[in-house]
Amino acid sequence: MFLAQPNSGPPCIPEFDVAVVGRSFASLRTAERLRRELRLQVVEAHDATTVRYDDVNHRWEIDTADGVAARAKFVLETTERIRIEGRRGLPLDHTDTGFVVRGFPNLLRLGNSGSVDPVGSVCRLVEHMRSNVLDYVEARSGDAATDSVDSMTFDRPVDRVHLRQRGSYDLSDRTRRAPGRATGSPHGDRRPFLR
Repeated sequence: MFLAQPNSGPPCIPEFDVAVVGRSFASLRTAERLRRELRLQVVEAHDATTVRYDDVNHRWEIDTADGVAARAKFVLETTERIRIEGRRGLPLDHTDTGFVVRGFPNLLRLGNSGSVDPVGSVCRLVEHMRSNVLDYVEARSGDAATDSVDSMTFDRPVDRVHLRQRGSYDLSDRTRRAPGRATGSPHGDRRPFLR
């Protein structure tokens, strides 16, 4: 008879709402406000070496010297000493200034924000996303990084290969193209398909 050992399964990796990587006064203040005002589960990963976006599970993995320490939906980055890998392993260019960066969903950059109140900006953005049931935020395709809400997109990253089976979608203006047609919606004009 085979008896399983207590630690024979894969390790359980804790999951949080927000992971704060790097240590600064602003990051400590933000972590405390997110816990107190929004009641989020926040982990402060001051010993993180790498932060990597998981394209399959749409979560950030926080690596330490001992391996994956935690997973989080949002990452709050306050230092340039940590390696950050976005979608498809793309490394973060720390010279881009902006609150959110294209290709790095739900990465909020506190240190590179041009905001007067970056701590308040993080709290307001997360509260806005929560109240409007939004899952993802990043810079729109035309901007490398941005501080403006008008230049942010809240859409989940979509792979165009899966959409081509029922017709293609132009994600920039949200119109549907019928299969085999070059432009326009199924109605032959540019009426919005999604609202």
